[in-house]
Formats: sequence, C-alpha cells, structure tokens
Amino acid sequence: MDIIFAFYVSLACNLAVIAMFTIACARIMRWEKFTKNLDWQAVADITGDIGALKRSIQRLNNRLNGMEKTANQPDALAELALLHQQSSNVQPILGQQRVTGG
Repeated sequence: MDIIFAFYVSLACNLAVIAMFTIACARIMRWEKFTKNLDWQAVADITGDIGALKRSIQRLNNRLNGMEKTANQPDALAELALLHQQSSNVQPILGQQRVTGG
C-alpha cells in the first residue's frame, strides 16, 4: 500500500515539474519574440542617458539640500563670517628671517 502511495506522489511531482517546465519555455519564447527586433544600440544609448540624468538630478538635490541647511542656520553663517574676519586680522612677522637649507 505504501508503494502505491509513493507512486502517486512521485507521479504528481513529475506532472508539476513538467507544468513548470512548459511555463518556463513559454516565457523564454515570449522573451525571445519580444527582443528579436530590438535595437541594442538604442537601448545602450538610453541607458547612458538615464545614468547622466540620474547624476545631474543627484547633484541638483545635493545643492538644494545644502541651500536648505545653510538657510536654516543663520548662526552658522555668522560664525563663518566671524572666523573669516579673525583670520584676516593676522599680521605676518616681517622682522625675523628663517634660515633654511642645508
């Protein structure tokens, strides 16, 4: 009795595998039919254009995010102006000559 049950289970599994195989073959044939007349050079050009467009959008978003961050922090801008003003007040020492060389 166990052998008959095992036979029917293996038969059902084999039928399921055959069904999945035919579905996979149908999908592959449909894909080949779809891409048979495709201009691959045009696809490559479009892919490159999309990449360039993506990079330019990312750059623009980064610029906009930078503007938002500095616009929201006026104290940071004032601190930068103060640091710049302090660094411009530094006077070089003209009287001393450093000896260099060897």
